[in-house]
Amino acid sequence: MNITDYRNFALSQVMLDTDDIGVIVLDKNGIIQECNKGMLTVFGFSKEELIGVDHKDFFNINNEKGIPDYAFEIAQNGRKFSIETSLLTKSKHTLWINLGLRSINFDNELIGYVMLLQDISEKVKKEKVTQDLAKFPNENPYPILRISKEGKILFSNNASAPLIDKLKCDREGYVDKSMRIIVEEVLKKNKTRNIEIPYEGRDFLFSVVPVTEYVNLYGIDITDRKKMEDDLKIAKEKAEESDRLKSEFLAQISHEIRTPLNAVVSYVSLLEDELENNPSEDVSIAIDGINSGSRRLIRTIDLILNVAQLNTGKYKADFDFFDLRKNVIDKISSEFKSTAKEKGLSVNIDDRIADTSIYGDLYSVTQIFTNLIDNAVKYTQQGSVNISFDQDEFGRIKVKVSDTGIGIEEKNLSKIFEPFVQEDSGYTRSHDGNGLGLALVKEYCKLNNALITLESEKGKGSTFCVTFPSVKEQHQSIGR
Repeated sequence: MNITDYRNFALSQVMLDTDDIGVIVLDKNGIIQECNKGMLTVFGFSKEELIGVDHKDFFNINNEKGIPDYAFEIAQNGRKFSIETSLLTKSKHTLWINLGLRSINFDNELIGYVMLLQDISEKVKKEKVTQDLAKFPNENPYPILRISKEGKILFSNNASAPLIDKLKCDREGYVDKSMRIIVEEVLKKNKTRNIEIPYEGRDFLFSVVPVTEYVNLYGIDITDRKKMEDDLKIAKEKAEESDRLKSEFLAQISHEIRTPLNAVVSYVSLLEDELENNPSEDVSIAIDGINSGSRRLIRTIDLILNVAQLNTGKYKADFDFFDLRKNVIDKISSEFKSTAKEKGLSVNIDDRIADTSIYGDLYSVTQIFTNLIDNAVKYTQQGSVNISFDQDEFGRIKVKVSDTGIGIEEKNLSKIFEPFVQEDSGYTRSHDGNGLGLALVKEYCKLNNALITLESEKGKGSTFCVTFPSVKEQHQSIGR
């Protein structure tokens, strides 16, 4: 027997002469090759309409076109696949069917599949009625009602008795117009809707669930939950107000500290000029100490002021086009090259793209890389600090700031962007800083719709990558 003879034999075995079971034969690619008259009597499709059609154009299971791939895999392994699903007839009437699938093999080679489709609509309908009734226990302490599509109350449990008056039912048991509109809408859209109805001094949330010709209302007491939500809202507002006052206090104090500090810096500059020709070693050391301490204190104050501006919503971003390399990176790197040189470090820039223009807020972007490059130089004792540019297929510019410094332990990576957090903390720490820099970087990245990521290994160094949105994405995000 050759493969053609075997195929014909297989078809003769499955072409059942019955009206209530549909039979379809597919080739191994899922194309319909044959069907019986049951497909016409049950589903309304003739052979001419089905043969040669891809099964994916005929079946829709779980909102997916065609029979799932795993069904064919089960059939290929010699087992029968079976599933209960719905199918549209030619007249667009939905039938529930039991779909069975088996493979047809010849000489251990797959040549196709046979599919049986049995109408089980009546069985499903009876099961659904049973399930619906099971959802309606009278013993439930919460109100449950059933309302017809015309607005008549069909069933109600004991707990829902006080609600009947609330729904303003007439003598025949029909609910008021507003409730009938809700019932009609839920049935039309075939989608559950939640409504709140207060009664007996309590707040109830009702789920209006569509069930063919009627809706079920399932109520639950949400009075305590609403009170808790209100309490949480008040607590949140108080916390936000407290945070705002704290930020305003820090901003005010920082301003009061910076004003006299500027005077100190100015007078130290005058002293340097006066002692320029013949300063003693002790005086020089003292002046250097004052300058170093003043710069550190000014930087701390600037960070506090920036954080306060963001927290209180007083910072106003000014979005515009600018060249990230020319207007930001080049200027910042030149400022840190002297500090790096004193430590024996090199600062390298690798730009792999010609156009480094972005659309963002120049001040906050400058602060992002000032903090990242400052940290890279500060925490690197030998080696280099490398800044590189790249661009992905969507036009997003990526800037990486890498160093060969002390690195960060993996357990601390998740909290490194939190305010006042430093890996090396306490009185014995070897580097200065207040833990605000990276927290500020993260907030400024959010302001510019940029994404910041970190890769680091203790003892080997860190790499911060800032990805800026494309110009098109940035315009869309800020409503331009």
